[in-house]
Amino acid sequence: MKGSAPDLSCRRIAFLADRFEEMYRCYNRPEYIEPDPVSTVRVYPDLLNREVAGVIASSLAYGRASQIVRSIRRVLGAMGENPGGFLLEADDERVWEICNGFRHRFTDSRDLYELLVSMRNS
Repeated sequence: MKGSAPDLSCRRIAFLADRFEEMYRCYNRPEYIEPDPVSTVRVYPDLLNREVAGVIASSLAYGRASQIVRSIRRVLGAMGENPGGFLLEADDERVWEICNGFRHRFTDSRDLYELLVSMRNS
C-alpha cells in the first residue's frame, strides 16, 4: 500500500535487533567516543554532574563536532570539577561571569545564561 509503513515481521525485527546489538558491542568503546559531544558528559562519575553536562552538551550539539566539544568544554571548564554544585551554589552574577562573551554559532552569552539559570531554578 502506497504511503504505508512497511510490515515488519517478527523475524525481520529479530534480525535487526541482532544487528543493532552486534554494532553496539563493536562500537561501544571509549576509543570511538571522540569527537562526539557525549564525550564531555562521560567524564563525570556523579549523576548530577552528568545531567548538567548532558543538558549543556545537547543544547550546543549543532555544527562541527570539534567546535561543539570546544564550546561545551569552555562552559564546563568555567564551572569547575562539579558543574552541578556550581549551579546549585552560584548566584546570577556568578553565572553571568562564566557566560559573558560566550558564543557558539548563533548561541550567545544571554542564551547560555538563560539555560543555566533555568537549570538551576528547576
